[in-house]
Amino acid sequence: MKELLEELKAEPEANGLDEQGNPISILIAEDEEYNRELLVYIFEFVGYKIVGQAKNGREALELFESTKPDLITMDINMPEVDGIEAIKEIMKINPDAKIMVLSALSYMVLLKDAMEKGARGFITKPIQAGSLRDSLIKLKKVAVA
Repeated sequence: MKELLEELKAEPEANGLDEQGNPISILIAEDEEYNRELLVYIFEFVGYKIVGQAKNGREALELFESTKPDLITMDINMPEVDGIEAIKEIMKINPDAKIMVLSALSYMVLLKDAMEKGARGFITKPIQAGSLRDSLIKLKKVAVA
C-alpha cells in the first residue's frame, strides 16, 4: 500500500495539493475509528491537510463551521446526527460546500438522497487498493472544482 501511495502522491491528478501546490484542507466525518484512522493516513500521505475528524454528524457540523474545509468526506450511517442530515445542515450554512460521501454499497438508496441534499459525489467503502487512485482523483476533482 505504501508504494501505491508514493506513486499517487507524485501524481498531480491524485495528490492532495491544489493547483498552486498548497494542501487541500479536508474534514473527515466517519464514526468507525479504524476507517477514520485509515482515511487520515491515506489523505495525509498524499498531501491533504486534515483540519478535523468527526465521529458523528453533529461533530461534523461543528467542525465545518470552525474549520471551513475545502472538502468534507461524509459517512452516511453515523450516530446522533446521520450523514444525510449533516449534509443538509452544512448546505444551509454554505451552499458551495464540497462534500463527498464515503459509504458502503448497502446504502445506495441513501446515496441518492445525499446527492439530492448537496453532496457532489460518492465513493463506496471499503476503499480497495485497486480503486484508490480513482477514488483520490474523484476527491480532488470535487475539491478543486
